[in-house]
Amino acid sequence: MVTPREVGRPPASGVGLGPGGWRLGVPEEFYFLAHERDRPCLHPRVLGAGLAAAIVADAVLAGWLLVRDGLVTAVDRRPGAVPTTSASASAGLSASALIPPIAAGAGSGETDPDGELIRWVWDWVVSEPHRYPVGTWVRALSPQATTRVSERLVAAGYLTSGSAWRGHRPMSADVNAAAWPAARLSQRLDKQQPVTDADAVVLAIMEAAGASRVLLRYATPVAATHLAAVLADLHHERPEVAALVEQVRVVIDTGTLTRT
Repeated sequence: MVTPREVGRPPASGVGLGPGGWRLGVPEEFYFLAHERDRPCLHPRVLGAGLAAAIVADAVLAGWLLVRDGLVTAVDRRPGAVPTTSASASAGLSASALIPPIAAGAGSGETDPDGELIRWVWDWVVSEPHRYPVGTWVRALSPQATTRVSERLVAAGYLTSGSAWRGHRPMSADVNAAAWPAARLSQRLDKQQPVTDADAVVLAIMEAAGASRVLLRYATPVAATHLAAVLADLHHERPEVAALVEQVRVVIDTGTLTRT
């Protein structure tokens, strides 16, 4: 397996600062949208697939990964570097790829608040000798995605580690902060306001995971119409990201998360 390369901190692609001064990206916003009163609204397998797609999408929006012809490519962001490419791709990850490489600096006590999740997936992608389909990456990342995102939110101060009597389930440190993504996106849909690429991706993953009904539960019919328009625009403007999101639906339909 290729040793992960040293890179700088990926830029944040989310909006809004959390209690620890960290930003919410696509994975973190989807995590909160997929929970109510700290309980998941989705089956754990579906939640993991949605978060896996959100992590990859966040890296794509930040410019650290590319999706071309359905394959994921790592972009080397070092000055003067050429994007990482491969001459071939196979149908599935190598056996060693099921165990992700350790990111540079891991275990040293240092954190990368604005790009920890992006760095995790980037290190994994760049360590592979071949490029693989987006669906393969969604399946490979899914088993660890929920834990990775919740740990990041605990470190950022959004969640607190759950106590034993609550089953060690992470709890919201600030109820208002946890509810903010749903309130913000619901208002934008209700008022037919423009949305960012990150917003569109979050909404698309919610729809693919079957969770948009939670967001639209108390919304007006106008919100549902605007959501449909947002999803159509995403397919037109960012087809590579839309194709990535569709893999959530594929994983759910096939019921598989890892290679067999």
